[in-house]
Amino acid sequence: MSPRLDEEAPRRARGAPPRGGRRRREPRMHERLPLIAAAVALVAALAAAGWFVPSVREVLAQSFTRQPEPYTELYFTKDPHFDGTTVVVPLAVNDHGTGVRTHRVTVTLETAKGRAVGSTTLRVKPHRGAPVGATARLDTKGKAEAAMVRVALAGFAQTLQYSLGAATR
Repeated sequence: MSPRLDEEAPRRARGAPPRGGRRRREPRMHERLPLIAAAVALVAALAAAGWFVPSVREVLAQSFTRQPEPYTELYFTKDPHFDGTTVVVPLAVNDHGTGVRTHRVTVTLETAKGRAVGSTTLRVKPHRGAPVGATARLDTKGKAEAAMVRVALAGFAQTLQYSLGAATR
């Protein structure tokens, strides 16, 4: 090895350029700071501008918050009752984000032994998380003794049941 190479070794270890040569100087942190600040400001400006676009705002909100599971409520608004020989079943459907355009609700009258004596299907259009009321009217025509009302929402396993006791007539 030549004596000159031995002299250069400590300079190279410190990152200094070899004597007589020029090496590109790395920018220091205070010199990089304006570039970093500009990049952060650009990202913040794009996010702020996107917030005013409704579709972007919705996606941003969904990405930062826990979203509830979609579900549908089905319930009686009043107790089912007799009106002469007709059974009146007031109910409501409240859709919470399922995306269904029209719900089919089947209302069935049954005897005490479980035999169906009348049935009707209602179509209910949900309205943005607000309950939508509907009333089913089933005429028993005096043929059979209606004892139970069953209400089912198409596509769901759950049903509502209401016992029409003798005192309700």
